[in-house]
Amino acid sequence: MTRPIDQIESAVLEIMSTIDTLDDAVDKILSLTEELRESSAGQNDDSKGLITELTLACSFQDLCSQRLEKAKKLLCAAGSIKIDNLSSKKATPTAASAEDDASLLNGPALPGNGVDQDDVDRMLKDEA
Repeated sequence: MTRPIDQIESAVLEIMSTIDTLDDAVDKILSLTEELRESSAGQNDDSKGLITELTLACSFQDLCSQRLEKAKKLLCAAGSIKIDNLSSKKATPTAASAEDDASLLNGPALPGNGVDQDDVDRMLKDEA
């Protein structure tokens, strides 16, 4: 049986991983948007306006990260967990993931614990 503290630690790791994923995705979007902005110099105002709108749309990440940080801190306080002792980059599955069938429906795996996307792509390509 999984201890509640293990479940809290697992939830905190999921939140930390989500924050990392959001940060990485928005960094990529903003980088590509900047490239697009530079390559569209001299384009019409509609294109420039769309690029600006795309950049502004990325502000969701800041709000999401702030809310996730609040949830993480609350869970850590409730479980007396030191955040310094956790790392979403080195997350390992808890006993709950091995014992509980419901854990199969918990969304994406933490980094390093899931199936590599390149392996999935190769497998699907081989079946086609």
